[in-house]
Amino acid sequence: MGYRWTELAAIVAVIGFVSAGVVGLVKVAIINPQNTINRQQAAQAELSNKMLRDSIDMLTKKVEGIGDNADMVHKDHDKRLDDHEVHLARHDEELRTLFERTGEKKS
Repeated sequence: MGYRWTELAAIVAVIGFVSAGVVGLVKVAIINPQNTINRQQAAQAELSNKMLRDSIDMLTKKVEGIGDNADMVHKDHDKRLDDHEVHLARHDEELRTLFERTGEKKS
């Protein structure tokens, strides 16, 4: 080819400089914006996950509260049913006593 070492070194330097410029331009124009977008999407996903976790925690607390309340309501109903059974038994006994006093038969 007939080039001297200095000329070859200059050609290699120019090619290296142009290549570095193209690589730098690709990095600035394509890779960095994509990384920024990925970081934004990751931050949005993290926020969505946190909000979902918080919602699930609140729902769990409400369900636990409903369970506790249901236990109290059942206990109250059981007590009231027991009271009604006592009243019905007492009324049956009073009716039986009244029928025995009047001499009528209970139908």
